[in-house]
Amino acid sequence: MGWFAWVLVAVLFWGLGPVLAKIGLATVPPVPALTIRSVGVAITLLAVAILRGALGELRAIEPRAAMYLLADGLTGSLLAHLAYYYALRLGPASKVVPVSAAYPVLGVLLAALLLREQLTPGRIAGVAFIALGVLLVRVF
Repeated sequence: MGWFAWVLVAVLFWGLGPVLAKIGLATVPPVPALTIRSVGVAITLLAVAILRGALGELRAIEPRAAMYLLADGLTGSLLAHLAYYYALRLGPASKVVPVSAAYPVLGVLLAALLLREQLTPGRIAGVAFIALGVLLVRVF
């Protein structure tokens, strides 16, 4: 399966996830909800790693790479998701989801600043359209 097919699979699950989370958050506060979600993710990943025989791959990860991946987990999975769950619990999913999906704006800007990736006219236009879309969703 190529990268575009995988992106479509991700979009499917990213579209479904907030709806399921919003339903669950109706009766569960964000911290326990994220705990349950994270335990489910950890169990599933462990099972996949065991079934694929990939547990040994963990030992081969360089410490520097592990540090960055742990930082990604802390920021992108834990802190961002916790803030997202609070927003989702307090606001309508039809607004929270699109506004939270504006993170590529920051990602593109940080990639240009920290990774020295090129800001092409197309990327700049894309960032502008994302920002405009967030503004339209937020206002209307």
